[in-house]
This record gives sequence, structure tokens and C-alpha cells, in this order.
Amino acid sequence: AGRGVVEIADRVLAVAAAIVWNAPELDTSDQPTPTVAAVTRHLMHGWFWKLIVPSAPWVFGAATVAFAVTPALVGHVPGLPRVAAAGMTAGLTLGTSVMVQPSVRRYAQHDPGRTPPLGMAVLTLGMMIATAAAVFPHPLWLVPAAVVLGAAHGLLMVGCITIVEHHAAAPDGPHDGHGLQP
Repeated sequence: AGRGVVEIADRVLAVAAAIVWNAPELDTSDQPTPTVAAVTRHLMHGWFWKLIVPSAPWVFGAATVAFAVTPALVGHVPGLPRVAAAGMTAGLTLGTSVMVQPSVRRYAQHDPGRTPPLGMAVLTLGMMIATAAAVFPHPLWLVPAAVVLGAAHGLLMVGCITIVEHHAAAPDGPHDGHGLQP
């Protein structure tokens, strides 16, 4: 019975997506919503596959490992309920991410392509810390994991967004008629 419900939901969502995608354009600006063909053509560029595809999932992965996985790995934090330790880790992770984002934006301004590799390097360090927390469980791993993975989250999020912005057409710049640079 559950499988039939999922199949029905899939079909309903597919029909809804087709209806929404083909709905009349409400944006009256000079650059309408890109067509499927324009988006597909744009996504075939090397920058997307080299920088965005490997990095974007780790925006969420970094934060998830920091505040969902690592607290479970280290076990009980003396004096804190388990949910409080996870909440503290979440706040520290996202707080670090917010704090690094303005600097990342300035760093990425001139050459956005260098930000995701830096973010992936910081992510690797954070994953090494989380691995150490799994091998040698202790609550002291929470803070460094949260800070480093939070920095990776900020680097990757702003880096990926900046690259996409960089490849989106400037108001006066060349574009393919759909707001995307060739």
C-alpha cells in the first residue's frame, strides 16, 4: 500500500511541476525566466561541473555532520542534556558560518573559482576532526568540529552562490536572452 501512495505522489508532483514550469510569466522585467533548454545549455559548462556539482552538496553536509553526527559520535556531554549539546553545536556551526561569509564574499569577489576548493580543503579538515571524534569519542571534539565545519559551510555556500552570480549576466552584459551568460 505504501509503494502505491509513493507512485501516486510521484505522478502528482510530475504533473504539478509541468503545470508550474509552463505557467504564464509574471515577471515583466527585460529578462524572463530561462527556458528548460537555456538552463540545460548553461549547466553543460565546465565551471558548473567542476565547481558547483562537487561542492554544493557539502554546504548541507558540513552543517549536518557538525550538529547532527558529531554530537552523536562523542556521546554524553557532562552537565548537558544530549539535545542541548546538539543545539549548542548547531549554534556554533551556523554562527561561525555567518561570521565568515562577509570575508568569503570579499575573497571571492575577484576570482570566485578559488573559493570552493578552499571550502573543500576546510571541509576535509573538519571531516578529519569529526573522524577523530568517532575514533576517540570525547566532548572536546564538538567545538573544533563545529567551528571548522561552520567555516566550510560559509565558504562553500557563498563560494557557490558567487560563482553562479558571476556567470549570470550583468544588466548591461552579454547574455543569451534568458539572463545567462554564454
